[in-house]
Amino acid sequence: MNIPTAIIEIAEHYGLESRKNQLMEEMGELTQAICKEKRTRGFGEPTNKTPQEIEDSIVEELADVYIVVLEMIHLLGVKKVMGMVAKKIKRTKERMKKTRDVYKNDTKRNNGTKECDCLLP
Repeated sequence: MNIPTAIIEIAEHYGLESRKNQLMEEMGELTQAICKEKRTRGFGEPTNKTPQEIEDSIVEELADVYIVVLEMIHLLGVKKVMGMVAKKIKRTKERMKKTRDVYKNDTKRNNGTKECDCLLP
């Protein structure tokens, strides 16, 4: 994994504790943006934001989270983090094999369609 030089410089300038705090803040803002999107679909109080404004907000907050995650990957060690990523992906794929038919036929989990392409190999 190649982390851009600018991301490395930022990470090393601020340090791990600062990046942990920043990540918590950015994840909270992403959570709020996603909650606002859910409100436009009838979950909770309505919002006066347009769908495009909400999507733009999610993209912006996702970018902020991504940047800080890259900083933390650098500070914690790329090999260490990517090794764990590989383990998590392997475990998820094993679970997918076990539950493929359940998800394939469960219309509650796949927005009313008969198949959920994101879960099928």
